[in-house]
Amino acid sequence: MRRLRAARARIRLEGLRSIDKRTAAGRALVDWKESLTAALGGSENVSPQQLAVVEEAVRSKAYLDHIDAFLLSLDSVIHKRRKKLYPIVLSRMQVAEHFMRQMDRLGFARIPKPLPAIDPTQLQKILAIEQEVHSEAESNDEPDGS
Repeated sequence: MRRLRAARARIRLEGLRSIDKRTAAGRALVDWKESLTAALGGSENVSPQQLAVVEEAVRSKAYLDHIDAFLLSLDSVIHKRRKKLYPIVLSRMQVAEHFMRQMDRLGFARIPKPLPAIDPTQLQKILAIEQEVHSEAESNDEPDGS
């Protein structure tokens, strides 16, 4: 439990820079952050406010993954003598609820990246080629009068 508190404090102070990217879990979190950012339209289109929510969501996901791993290692989530759930199950539910609120803030719709602007001269060339293709297609469609 001491290592978890130390890791949480380090992540809270340093952010995601403190996550060891040499581990599979660290790489998975970084990949998830990148895919979440890409779904919001790319890093150049994400506002600082959205980036803060993304960072917090990644932290929450790290906590959830850690808690889930611990819970899965238990024989049962119910204390046998007390016949109650372990308190960590309730904590996990709270973290999961917080995580879902963050996802709601970001939205579930994928935002496409904006298309780059086309230079007017390139646009004229494209339109000219398109007209040539259409005129050739029309001349090939006409039946021969012979």
